[in-house]
Amino acid sequence: MSNTQPEVDRRGHIKKLVEMFELECIDSLSKQMAKLHNDINFSLLSDEDKLMFYKHIHNEYKQCQKQKKELNLFVNTKLKIIDNILEQSQNFDNLRIQLQNAQETEERQIQLYENVLFELNKSSNETNYDKLIEQTEQLIQLKNKTLKYSKENVDSFKTLL
Repeated sequence: MSNTQPEVDRRGHIKKLVEMFELECIDSLSKQMAKLHNDINFSLLSDEDKLMFYKHIHNEYKQCQKQKKELNLFVNTKLKIIDNILEQSQNFDNLRIQLQNAQETEERQIQLYENVLFELNKSSNETNYDKLIEQTEQLIQLKNKTLKYSKENVDSFKTLL
């Protein structure tokens, strides 16, 4: 699936938020360190106590790094889910378009069949009409012959009378 510009912007924004989380975590630790260095009581601590405190700060920093990785994993998982949803949505849209195209094609085919049937009926009716005209002409000719024979018969009968 291709990334559109808004998706790229969204991903960049999310990555910046994750980086900001890490920076805030480190910034918080740095402020704690700076505060302790300025604190008079910290300078009175033994080197062993200072080392223990530095280890504590280092462990908190590692915890920040771990939380950043977990957050990154969480965000990437959610982004993959979003990508899958977008892809499924695109697939659904494509299927809807294919269905719409199939329906339009079917409607065109039905219209074509209706037109063909209409033309066949029209042609059949025209053929029947032509036959009817031909039969009517034959009937007219037959009527004319009958009239002629009737007239001849009447004339013959008159002659006989």
